[in-house]
Amino acid sequence: METLDRAPFREVTAIEESKPYGKKLYDVEVDYWRKMSSDSCKETYKTQPGHVFLLSDAKPESISDIQESKKSWAFLIVTEVSNRSFKVKASKELQVSNGIQPSLLMVFLINITPNIKIWKAIDNNKSARWKVLFSDNFLKSFKKLKSFRVKMSLLFLLLKLSSGWRPNKRNVEKNCKRSSMIWKKFKVEGIYIVCTTDIEKDRRYVQVLKIWDILPDLLNVQKLVDQLDCIFKTYTDGFISLCRKKCLDGDLEIPASWPPALDVARFEDLSITKKTPSYLLGDSSADRSYVEKSNVSESLLLMKFYSLSSGVANFLLSDSEGRELDLPFQLTDQEMEIVRYNRSTFILGRSGTGKTTVLTMKLCQKEQQQRIAEEGFYGVENALSHVFPNNNKVEQSPTGANMCVLRQLLVTVSAKLCFAVKQHVLHLKSFSSGGNHSGECSSTDSIDFEDEEAQFNNIPDSFLDIPPNCYPLFITFHKFLMMLDGTLGNSFFERFLDTSEPRPSSRSVALQTVLRQKEVNLARFSTSYWPHFNIQLTKKLDPSKVFTEIISHIKGGLGVTEAGDGKLSRGDYVQRSEGRASNLSKEKREMIYDIFLT
Repeated sequence: METLDRAPFREVTAIEESKPYGKKLYDVEVDYWRKMSSDSCKETYKTQPGHVFLLSDAKPESISDIQESKKSWAFLIVTEVSNRSFKVKASKELQVSNGIQPSLLMVFLINITPNIKIWKAIDNNKSARWKVLFSDNFLKSFKKLKSFRVKMSLLFLLLKLSSGWRPNKRNVEKNCKRSSMIWKKFKVEGIYIVCTTDIEKDRRYVQVLKIWDILPDLLNVQKLVDQLDCIFKTYTDGFISLCRKKCLDGDLEIPASWPPALDVARFEDLSITKKTPSYLLGDSSADRSYVEKSNVSESLLLMKFYSLSSGVANFLLSDSEGRELDLPFQLTDQEMEIVRYNRSTFILGRSGTGKTTVLTMKLCQKEQQQRIAEEGFYGVENALSHVFPNNNKVEQSPTGANMCVLRQLLVTVSAKLCFAVKQHVLHLKSFSSGGNHSGECSSTDSIDFEDEEAQFNNIPDSFLDIPPNCYPLFITFHKFLMMLDGTLGNSFFERFLDTSEPRPSSRSVALQTVLRQKEVNLARFSTSYWPHFNIQLTKKLDPSKVFTEIISHIKGGLGVTEAGDGKLSRGDYVQRSEGRASNLSKEKREMIYDIFLT
């Protein structure tokens, strides 16, 4: 809409107020349609209700010309059409005289009727039958789109699909080449989206629609489908059969569902008793799996998904500044099982597989459960106070001082990750509550996330008397050690302070300095210690493996607490080579212990 030099326009021949229908309503008569680039060019154009025009006394080349001009202009939206006259509603009151207004032009801008329909569909998405999940790749591609109209059209299609609508075209659905999974492609405004049906476990097993990406051409569509096919090939026939099942309600397709007792595995059993397929072996054949070749950040198996709703759709369309969107994404069945598990949980996985994600969501779920429980409790208390007005119990609101505080603590290694997790949780709270969530200890707008002192300046170096609004508490391991040290009373770290040098302004700064100077991490171990060890020992070992064994087993294992000298004995450590979980021989364990004693 920025460029107007090719936009159709008409010259206004008459304009007068449309009485008695109200202010800013006018009857307008015009001559024939022309284009701005040529006054002699007559163009066939049909005006419809919902079309928006610019009324001006000059010929603008662009919207910028209007904004910079001091000439008179207004926006008009057509409400009713008849031949060469129509009724319009203006953005401001117009100065009309005897029905004649010379030298005025009406320049076509946009047809907002489709947008109105889409907005109504977004705001009143009560007919949704399907749960629609869109991937992180879809979100990234969506943010790159420049046209607001294309964004609206894409979301409108997803909302139609959620209602159960399916096109009659036969070429929409296709079978994968190596698996029997069905994939679908839809073309919108010259671009394509690819989707498949999946199964999600909640109270029941139910079909959901997964939107994988927005792609510019069929070549990229086929490339994505080939990558998905490598994943679907590992699915069991029973699981694919559930995905392919179709249920109809008249002309609409509705999701099939099954009872929770259903026991169908998603992936094939690739145990030793079965021959591992060649596409999972990672060899040099053309059948090699995309999943094995890809990085964690590129893996479709580890892709995050977000649930489409009217709130999410509005949020996507309102993001006009190109900033990062922080939406609550969909958890996998395995991740949801961990989140709902109400006992202690140990999560093991390589970088990028979602460990922090699961812990963050588990923290948020407990926060939500606490809030719901408090609202229910205080709701009952308030109701009883009306029934028993003489009750001596003091009535407290969920925001009162005597409210039960849920004390949750999340510890990270780096200050950068700590800051990111804290911001993510705050965004999730804000999104779920439909507003802003803030507290005295949550103000991080001007903080350098690499600066631990600045990030935790409102948190004391002790676990005693922490303000309730600081929870959930997000801190680094260094900060955790300082708080633990301050809680014990008899400080362990203060013995390392150099009394001959001027003491820093705060205890936190002093202890941070001690930790940085005295702590032996992997980088310092590899550069400052490793070169000085016996080369006959180090040439057969990896420094990271030796460092891990010393920190996690010799000095940090469960058996250390039973030993009186703070380390595992040589005999106990070497004996662990006999365990089934050990991948270190007795000889290597002897060498590692020799390095530890050096």
